[in-house]
Amino acid sequence: MKVFADTAYFIALLNGDDTAHARALAYSRHAFREIVVTEFVLLELADAFCRPPT
Repeated sequence: MKVFADTAYFIALLNGDDTAHARALAYSRHAFREIVVTEFVLLELADAFCRPPT
């Protein structure tokens, strides 16, 4: 079974301060399913972690 991952999942996985971080980590450790994403999810993820020029 394939699972579609939203941007919120990856943000929670990478950001330890996110309220869903523990759940995202638990899912990634115990669910052995193929994760499907789109280029739009990756673009949103990059945008979420970029800093504006100073």
